[in-house]
Amino acid sequence: MVAVRPTRNLFHRPYPRQAAFHAAGAQHRERLFMAGNQLGKSLAGAMEVAFHLTGRYPPWWVGRRFGHAVRFWATSDTAETTRDNVQRHLLGPPHHDMAWGTAAIPGRAILRTVKGRNAPGALSAVVVRHVSGAESVVGFKSYDQGRSKWQGESLDGVWFWGALLTGVSAMLGIFGVDVSDAERNVLVESVATVGAVVGTVTAVYGRLRAEKRIG
Repeated sequence: MVAVRPTRNLFHRPYPRQAAFHAAGAQHRERLFMAGNQLGKSLAGAMEVAFHLTGRYPPWWVGRRFGHAVRFWATSDTAETTRDNVQRHLLGPPHHDMAWGTAAIPGRAILRTVKGRNAPGALSAVVVRHVSGAESVVGFKSYDQGRSKWQGESLDGVWFWGALLTGVSAMLGIFGVDVSDAERNVLVESVATVGAVVGTVTAVYGRLRAEKRIG
């Protein structure tokens, strides 16, 4: 069951830093939004993914546009943090499925959900109605799933929640490679093709690795 109440999608108006983050997607494949707690990073990431999934872009949108239904991944370090952060911002409260559709993805656009196995209330994927009539899909991943779950897909985009700082460190042991290899390969090249890479992370974790990766 999904909600038919008004969603955050209808009311999102980005503040200047969020707007700049969205706009940068028109020219840059990889972007990072780093800021303090409760400053709209996750909201910006979720709203952008929702716009791409539905193909319904607001009038103020000047960022990247996809003219077709898309396949995205939305990720974090564990199944629990993916559920409690990424899934919550896209759908709504994880443990209250009647409220799904009150966050970034409108309830009227949610066609079906696929349950996950790694945490109570966690989903594996959500199928979304695209404006074209086709179906978009967002899959939920966590870094602790291991390399085999991160290979071989052809995707239009990936949202890394916290990945550029905490995720690389978390994945080093899984992939058995050094930091430079992880930064160069794991986040992008572990999938066959990726059209857009979006990172949202809290500044408290530090700046060094993110700055090295981005700049």
